[in-house]
Amino acid sequence: MNEVKILITDIIENFKEEVVSVEEKLEKSIIHGDLNEQNLLIRKKKNDPEEEYELFSAIDFGDSHFSPLVI
Repeated sequence: MNEVKILITDIIENFKEEVVSVEEKLEKSIIHGDLNEQNLLIRKKKNDPEEEYELFSAIDFGDSHFSPLVI
């Protein structure tokens, strides 16, 4: 087995032992799944001369899922 395959196998095993084994105890939330600049809505700020624009929403929740935050 080469070094890369050993490293990948170790990472997967560690993930199974340390994350999957306690998955039900982890804090969960909605994960967007496709958050990028094309899915963010900004608007011009009204009363803040320091910053012209502000992020005010996200769109496209097609790839969203309820999952532990660590994943």
